[in-house]
This record gives sequence, structure tokens and C-alpha cells, in this order.
Amino acid sequence: MRRIITKTLLLFLLIIFIPACYGPPKLEKFTNIEPNETAFLIPLDQGKTSAQNRILSEEYLKERMVSAKRISLPQRKMKTGRWDNDYIWIPAMKVIKVDRTPITREWTESPKTGTSNKDDAILAESKDSIAFRLGVTISVSIKAENAAKFLYNFNGKDLKSIVDTNIRGLAQNIMSREFNKFDLSECKKVKGAVIETTFKTVRDFFKIKGITVEYLGLASGMIYEDKEIQEAINQKFIAENKRDIMMKQLESERESNKIKVEKSKMEMAIKLEESKNQMLINLEKSKSEIKIAKSYNQNIKNIIQLKKLEILSKELEIQKKFIERWNGQLPSTMSTPNQFPMLQRVLNNGSLQK
Repeated sequence: MRRIITKTLLLFLLIIFIPACYGPPKLEKFTNIEPNETAFLIPLDQGKTSAQNRILSEEYLKERMVSAKRISLPQRKMKTGRWDNDYIWIPAMKVIKVDRTPITREWTESPKTGTSNKDDAILAESKDSIAFRLGVTISVSIKAENAAKFLYNFNGKDLKSIVDTNIRGLAQNIMSREFNKFDLSECKKVKGAVIETTFKTVRDFFKIKGITVEYLGLASGMIYEDKEIQEAINQKFIAENKRDIMMKQLESERESNKIKVEKSKMEMAIKLEESKNQMLINLEKSKSEIKIAKSYNQNIKNIIQLKKLEILSKELEIQKKFIERWNGQLPSTMSTPNQFPMLQRVLNNGSLQK
């Protein structure tokens, strides 16, 4: 019985003390890299002196850039007590990610149009000390090849906050400086040139820091701080707009009248052409009728001539019969020759021919 108790006690001690000889298991830890992210694998422990001097350099970060989409983190033991199994596994390196997702912001006065619900419009002042605000829109991104440069300059700061602080501050400074060179009346004319200058300056400044400014432009017109100035400008705009509308109406009526005149001229030309064509038709018709009349008159003359020839032919026939029956003696009773035309012609000419 004592032997059984002893064995049981030994087994119990083995169950308790044998696992205590082993430390915690080393479990592999992974970090996933999204398509819009660029990762850098940075050692956490102190290394050689040369590496420590280069830890903050851009070239050092470029060497630590990784292209893998899943990174297995190296781990090392860290002692937590006097026994061999008194330790834990801690990461020997860390992954720093740079989110390259493009950021677009609209800094406007109204929360209905801007990115935030605050008044973010850019404040500027003219040469004659009249303050006004301008809505600005901007889009920035980080190219993959510039991720190390960005990380070196901003040490993992969020790109969105950089746009709303660093970039917005520079844009505010440039626009204020440029507009302060002109009077209010000139500011409205040069705002396009000012925004172009602002865009180029901001783009070039942040390019060397790893940020690409895609575009920067106006999101709204000039809004004046002095409400009376804004009201006066609004009234002037309304008056000018009414004038422009009236001028456009007059121009439209003028064009309409021109169209009507051209239409009348065209209709008159068409009528003149139709009258001319009708006159030509009538002329041709008259010529044709004259030809027909001439032909008709000629036919009448021909008919009259034929009638004359028929009469002459009958006279000759009568003369022939008279000659055939005449015995050569003169009649005992004579009348004047005029009473016998055929006889008269015979006496005068010696023949019966006309």
C-alpha cells in the first residue's frame, strides 16, 4: 500500500514539475500588407554603431523596404525570471506601413460642400485690407518609390492630417501673400494666376518630402468677410446680370429681325424669279402663238392663191372651148370689147394667155 502511495505521489510531482521545465511556445506572427501600402521592416534591438547612425536616414529606410504581402516577424527570447523557462517571445523587428491611398480635401466655408463640417475656406486679404475667403480643393498621394522619403520626413504621420495642417498652412501662406499685392478690384482678375502659383509652389515643396500634389484649384468664388461688401457685390452682380440678360434679349431680337429681313429678301427674290420665269414662259408662248398666226396667215394666202389659180384655170378652160367653137367670123352685132374680155385679149395680144 505504501508503494502505491509513493508511486502516485511521484507521478503527481512529475505532472507538476516536468511542464515547468519548458517555456512558452514560439508562435509565428504575421503582418499582412495591403495593395495600397508600402512596408518597412525595422530592427527593434540595438545593433552595430554604424546601423544606429543610419537609422534615421532615407537610404536606411529604402534598404528596409519589403515587397512581400505577408511578413513573418522575427522573435527573440526575453528572460522574465531566474529559471530557464522564465522567458517570453518578443518581436525582434517591427513593420512600419505607409498608406499610399490618395487623399482629396475640399476646404470651403460651408459644411455642405467641404470635406469637414467646419469653415475651412482659405482666408486672404487684398492690398486695401479687405478680407475674403476662397474655397480650395486639393488631391495628394504618395508614390511607391517615394514611400521611404515620406516616412523619413514625417515619421509615420497620417497623410490626411498632413494635408489639413502642413499643406493647408503653406497654401494659406502663399495665397495670402499673393493676393496682398493687389487691390480688391484686381484680386478678382488675378485669382486664377494666384491659384496656379500656389499649386506650383506647394507641388514643388512637398515633392522633395515624398508627397505628390496631383492638383490644387478653386472650389468656390470669393466670399467677403464684410457682409456689406458682399451685399453690394451681390447687388452689382444682379444688376450686371440683368443688363446682360437685356443685352442678350436685344441681340436676340436683332438677330431675329435680321432673320426676318433675310427671309423677306429671300421670299422677294423667289417671287421675282417666279415672275421672271412666268414672263419668259409667256414670251415663249407669245412667240409660239405668233409663229402659229404667221403659219395660219401663210396658209390663208396659199389658199387664196390656189383659189386664184382655180379661177384662172377655169377661164383658160372657157377660152379653150371658145376657140374650139369659133369659126373665125366676127359677130354681126358688136359691142364694146370690154364686154368680151377674152376677145379683147385676143385682139390685143393675139393669144388667149394672160
